[in-house]
Amino acid sequence: MKNDNLSISNLVDRATSKTPSFWKRFQKYAAIAGVIAGTVLTGGFAVPAAFTTIATIVASMSGAAITIAQLTKEDAADDSAEPAK
Repeated sequence: MKNDNLSISNLVDRATSKTPSFWKRFQKYAAIAGVIAGTVLTGGFAVPAAFTTIATIVASMSGAAITIAQLTKEDAADDSAEPAK
């Protein structure tokens, strides 16, 4: 990686560049987990405190996972690398 510094322009570049297919699927599953956790938290039904705690943790983790997946980008092909033998 050539430019691996933490700056606004680098973050914008990472957010707008192509996301690898694995991370797209990971992002989709994290969003589904977040929706389920949000449903448990905001549903009009009684749930045990343990479920509420777990749903809160899952909702927080899914938000972080979605952000990380969005900022992961494909590396450009390195033309200077030697071919594998």
